[in-house]
Amino acid sequence: EIGELFVSRWPDVLNWMWLFYFACFERNLVDKEFKKDMHWYLSVVFMVVTTKDDCTPAIRSIPGTIRLVTLLYMLDIERTFLTVQGAFALTLFLRDSGSLVTVTQLDEVLEATGGNARLFVDTTIARLMSTLDTLRLELAEKVVATYIHLLGALLERPEHPLSIVLRTRNPTAILTRVLVRLLDFLVETSSGRLDPERASKLRFPISLLLCRLFIALGIGSDSVEQALQALQAGIMTALIECAPLAFAFDPIERDMMVNLLRTLTWLTLHFPIARQASAELERLERQCSVQGRFEASTVNVRNAWMTFYEAILARR
Repeated sequence: EIGELFVSRWPDVLNWMWLFYFACFERNLVDKEFKKDMHWYLSVVFMVVTTKDDCTPAIRSIPGTIRLVTLLYMLDIERTFLTVQGAFALTLFLRDSGSLVTVTQLDEVLEATGGNARLFVDTTIARLMSTLDTLRLELAEKVVATYIHLLGALLERPEHPLSIVLRTRNPTAILTRVLVRLLDFLVETSSGRLDPERASKLRFPISLLLCRLFIALGIGSDSVEQALQALQAGIMTALIECAPLAFAFDPIERDMMVNLLRTLTWLTLHFPIARQASAELERLERQCSVQGRFEASTVNVRNAWMTFYEAILARR
């Protein structure tokens, strides 16, 4: 019933939200604390709407909806407000029920930034990277997952200006670095030095990253370039860190590790990949017992690693 009310009266609700947005953030009629509260309230309205069945498709098609939620997201480049809520709301509108984002939706996002695709992409990347350094560990898993979904939505429409700009920023390398950092967190939690419940929550964004990287490396004509980015950013380090922790992951998540290793094995047929993988292996073997890490893993992950390892040696 609440969902039906939202849909039927959404144009009125949206008009009021625009009124408060202009008063607070464009005409600057209120103080900082009121702005902070209003940013939270407006973002929460969008989040509530997206949790009601069948609301999101009906509401996001109304002109001005995605534009306003994008403006809320773009507020606070200096991190003076709660930007996470805006990012979460925008992501829910673009990725409702797992459906692909449409060009029309991305056009409205671009319109909110005055057509400046670079501003939107650079803001999103900067917030994702700073999240790992500034947020508390107990929030990292939720926030990182939100930004991963948001970047994934942009990449679904390769012909769109937002996607074109994002690809110039080497998103595969960025996501690989995020994966390595999250695995550092996971190793800490698994060691018993931190709250063990955090480990189960960290595995969710790690699984998202493994899936996103598998898609980047396994699909498209630029898979060799994407694999080079991943190798240079530390994908082999990430897989080595994952190996002894694989028992704690769900079977489908372990399968993603296996798929990544198999994809890298296949890509060693290309000389630049084989050379980079060989150099990474030499570096890692000087730092730790690589084989020992995989001996402590599950059978399928260990076997996939041995195939990859033997492929690297064969190419040498």
